[in-house]
Amino acid sequence: MLMPLANTEALTLATLVWWLVFYTPRNAFQVTTQWFPVSVVTMLLKELIRTKKIIKGIIHLLFCQRIFMIRHFIKRRNICTHIYNFV
Repeated sequence: MLMPLANTEALTLATLVWWLVFYTPRNAFQVTTQWFPVSVVTMLLKELIRTKKIIKGIIHLLFCQRIFMIRHFIKRRNICTHIYNFV
Protein backbone atom coordinates (compact mmCIF):
# COMPACT_ATOMS: atom_id res chain seq x y z
CA MET A 1 0.00 0.00 0.00
CA LEU A 2 2.90 2.36 0.67
CA MET A 3 4.93 1.21 -2.34
CA PRO A 4 4.46 4.47 -4.35
CA LEU A 5 6.08 6.35 -1.47
CA ALA A 6 9.29 4.34 -1.90
CA ASN A 7 10.16 6.09 -5.18
CA THR A 8 11.46 9.46 -4.00
CA GLU A 9 11.95 10.84 -7.51
CA ALA A 10 8.30 10.31 -8.48
CA LEU A 11 7.08 11.53 -5.09
CA THR A 12 9.14 14.72 -5.37
CA LEU A 13 7.90 15.37 -8.91
CA ALA A 14 4.27 14.80 -7.92
CA THR A 15 4.63 17.08 -4.90
CA LEU A 16 6.26 19.82 -6.97
CA VAL A 17 3.55 19.71 -9.63
CA TRP A 18 0.83 19.69 -6.97
CA TRP A 19 2.29 22.78 -5.31
CA LEU A 20 2.67 24.59 -8.63
CA VAL A 21 -0.88 23.79 -9.77
CA PHE A 22 -2.62 24.78 -6.55
CA TYR A 23 -0.42 27.58 -5.19
CA THR A 24 0.64 29.74 -8.14
CA PRO A 25 -1.34 32.98 -8.38
CA ARG A 26 -3.82 33.57 -11.21
CA ASN A 27 -3.22 30.15 -12.82
CA ALA A 28 0.30 31.18 -13.86
CA PHE A 29 1.46 27.56 -13.94
CA GLN A 30 -1.34 26.48 -16.28
CA VAL A 31 -0.79 29.45 -18.59
CA THR A 32 2.96 28.76 -18.63
CA THR A 33 2.56 25.06 -19.40
CA GLN A 34 0.18 25.81 -22.27
CA TRP A 35 2.85 27.95 -23.92
CA PHE A 36 4.23 25.91 -26.83
CA PRO A 37 8.00 25.81 -25.99
CA VAL A 38 7.29 24.81 -22.39
CA SER A 39 4.77 22.24 -23.59
CA VAL A 40 7.35 20.69 -25.94
CA VAL A 41 9.96 20.47 -23.17
CA THR A 42 7.36 18.89 -20.86
CA MET A 43 6.49 16.30 -23.50
CA LEU A 44 10.16 15.48 -24.05
CA LEU A 45 10.74 15.01 -20.32
CA LYS A 46 7.64 12.83 -20.10
CA GLU A 47 8.94 10.62 -22.90
CA LEU A 48 12.35 10.38 -21.22
CA ILE A 49 10.73 9.20 -17.99
CA ARG A 50 8.62 6.70 -19.94
CA THR A 51 11.72 5.38 -21.73
CA LYS A 52 13.53 5.07 -18.40
CA LYS A 53 10.63 3.01 -17.00
CA ILE A 54 10.63 0.73 -20.06
CA ILE A 55 14.38 0.14 -19.76
CA LYS A 56 14.02 -0.63 -16.04
CA GLY A 57 11.25 -3.11 -16.88
CA ILE A 58 13.37 -4.85 -19.51
CA ILE A 59 16.33 -5.08 -17.12
CA HIS A 60 14.04 -6.52 -14.44
CA LEU A 61 12.67 -9.06 -16.94
CA LEU A 62 16.14 -10.18 -18.00
CA PHE A 63 17.27 -10.45 -14.36
CA CYS A 64 14.21 -12.53 -13.41
CA GLN A 65 14.63 -14.68 -16.51
CA ARG A 66 18.26 -15.34 -15.60
CA ILE A 67 17.28 -16.34 -12.06
CA PHE A 68 14.56 -18.63 -13.45
CA MET A 69 17.03 -20.29 -15.82
CA ILE A 70 19.55 -20.84 -13.00
CA ARG A 71 16.86 -22.34 -10.76
CA HIS A 72 15.63 -24.55 -13.59
CA PHE A 73 19.18 -25.74 -14.30
CA ILE A 74 19.78 -26.54 -10.62
CA LYS A 75 16.48 -28.39 -10.28
CA ARG A 76 17.09 -30.33 -13.47
CA ARG A 77 20.58 -31.27 -12.36
CA ASN A 78 19.32 -32.44 -8.96
CA ILE A 79 16.60 -34.54 -10.61
CA CYS A 80 19.15 -36.14 -12.92
CA THR A 81 21.49 -36.98 -10.05
CA HIS A 82 18.63 -38.58 -8.15
CA ILE A 83 17.67 -40.64 -11.21
CA TYR A 84 21.25 -41.82 -11.70
CA ASN A 85 21.52 -42.72 -8.00
CA PHE A 86 18.45 -44.94 -8.21
CA VAL A 87 19.58 -46.76 -11.35
